[in-house]
Amino acid sequence: MSGFIGYILGRICHYWLNPLFNNPDWAPHHWIYGLLIVVYGWYATGLYGLLIAAFGIGFFVSDLRDFLNGEIIGPDDDTEPARFWGID
Repeated sequence: MSGFIGYILGRICHYWLNPLFNNPDWAPHHWIYGLLIVVYGWYATGLYGLLIAAFGIGFFVSDLRDFLNGEIIGPDDDTEPARFWGID
């Protein structure tokens, strides 16, 4: 459930928050934040760490395409229409 919530929050960031801020050129892609959350969860102890890591994995997966394309900083590609239930 924690991973699914992370995925949903990642999609909200991609689908609504990025356009709200006009896709700034200086902003890192949100897969980076997901990776940082996973690392934090890895070092946290017990169930808390597991839930945090699962949330980070969901957040990371919501922006998996940008990770696979090696996109680190910059606006999202707007050539395709935005889809909420996808992996961008």
